[in-house]
Amino acid sequence: MRHVDFDPDQLSEKADQDWWRQWLSEAEAATAALILKWRASEPISADDFQSALWKALKVWLMEHVFHGKCAYCEIHLTGARQPGDAEHYRPKGEVRFVPDGRRRSIRASAYDEKGNSVDHPGYFWLAYHWRNLLPTCTMCNRAVKRNLFPTEDRHVFVIELTDDRLGELSEEPNETPIPFEAGSNGYLLPPMALDQHEAPQLLHPYRDDPSKHLRFGEGGVVVELSPQGESSIRVYKLDDNDLARERQKAQQRAWWQYQAAFQHAEANLNMTQDECHAFGWTFLTDWKDGREPFSAAGLDYVVYVKKAPEL
Repeated sequence: MRHVDFDPDQLSEKADQDWWRQWLSEAEAATAALILKWRASEPISADDFQSALWKALKVWLMEHVFHGKCAYCEIHLTGARQPGDAEHYRPKGEVRFVPDGRRRSIRASAYDEKGNSVDHPGYFWLAYHWRNLLPTCTMCNRAVKRNLFPTEDRHVFVIELTDDRLGELSEEPNETPIPFEAGSNGYLLPPMALDQHEAPQLLHPYRDDPSKHLRFGEGGVVVELSPQGESSIRVYKLDDNDLARERQKAQQRAWWQYQAAFQHAEANLNMTQDECHAFGWTFLTDWKDGREPFSAAGLDYVVYVKKAPEL
């Protein structure tokens, strides 16, 4: 897993801008329909969601942002056997978590518009929010995570906002809080504001730098550097043995590319040791750019296991 810089407002190609504008318009309309149904006290079921919208975004993100890889484990998503899922970071339906000292998950609670404690209905208003949708493999999405969403603080449903706080939050593009109902001070919060109130314990590639929370070692193993790293390994199933073997292959490939370039420079290019190391790193550009599957594991192996200096 690695950090991904993505801001749709910075898209430079007109075709991408047009596609995004059209998708966003359809997503906003679908979100409005869900909220209207909830305001009418009608239950939201699976049939109310337009899955074609998040599937379309998954395909676009795989091609334009994630280099065809799972946003969590970095396995390459290809073909009919592994087409990838459109994963909702915050569950759109039932929300669950595993309390400290327990083995089984329980339903998360939250406060409704009247201040009553209720079962969290799911973050249905984020079902089509681009920050809440990520392309992932079926293992990361379904093996453990499903509807799990651990937080350090409470889970938020409806929250009251002052006019000043509402103004602050509304300054962020695509991050305007949604009134729960007309004339109410209760709002449904967008992802970035929810992050401030909930302190999620699962890493998100847009928000977090996973290298501060995860470390990949010999044999493709992964260890946590923080509580968020521990939760992410467990919930995304990053410690799967088959996954570790694939990471090990990537590590060996990255080291071979670096070492071959270093040895060539040392033998044939009359370079100093530092220049040879720098030359070796030029052959790992696709790893540093995140284009290679398991790029984080490959780079950690070169730096922390093989002790190649970062220049």
